[in-house]
Amino acid sequence: MNDTTIVSNQSVIEANDKEVSTVSTTFSKEAIKAELAKFGLSGLEFDYGSFPVICLKGSTFEMNDDADFSPNSFDVTVIKTNEKYVLTDLSDNNFQGVKYSSDGINTTDGEPLKNIVTNLLEQGRNPIVKRYLDVLVQLHTEDKHNKKLAVLSISPTSVSRVSGFFYQLRLQGQLEQLKDLIITVSKGQVRTSKGGHNYRLWAFEVKQLLSQVA
Repeated sequence: MNDTTIVSNQSVIEANDKEVSTVSTTFSKEAIKAELAKFGLSGLEFDYGSFPVICLKGSTFEMNDDADFSPNSFDVTVIKTNEKYVLTDLSDNNFQGVKYSSDGINTTDGEPLKNIVTNLLEQGRNPIVKRYLDVLVQLHTEDKHNKKLAVLSISPTSVSRVSGFFYQLRLQGQLEQLKDLIITVSKGQVRTSKGGHNYRLWAFEVKQLLSQVA
């Protein structure tokens, strides 16, 4: 399974398998809005931009809302997953025109990705569309982030590994208990990129049931 979509002058070569299983949960944006409206908080909107994002950069976990967040591992419960596509320039690490898409077809602003790709190619750039996996979780920590929601931005190199973790839960009969599982997120195997840079894979492992937490 290809995790990235490579763009060439002739065509956009799409990933063979663009389906990422979405875990069915009781999480509901409308239910949350209705709950908060009881406290006089109306007109609120929720999406994946509502919560802090955690990335694994090289060998370090980073949270965009907290520069001091850098644990070796941390515990979560998984709420849902969703695929995300990121259009950038493969040859420019400082590219400012990054675009995001939830379906690999249109950007979050409604503009067709293929139009942007065409424009970048005409500019002599080297566009690439990478597929990420966003995992919405609730954190279980011993600091100020305890019980907060966050989004784990799973890099393309780890999407298949994390997908395999969820399928293993299905085979073991644990997927139905997903919202009750405490899962430890840690740094997995070390890999080396084509450019010679080392990076770590995301690693998920079931720790215990939420009901077993003292």
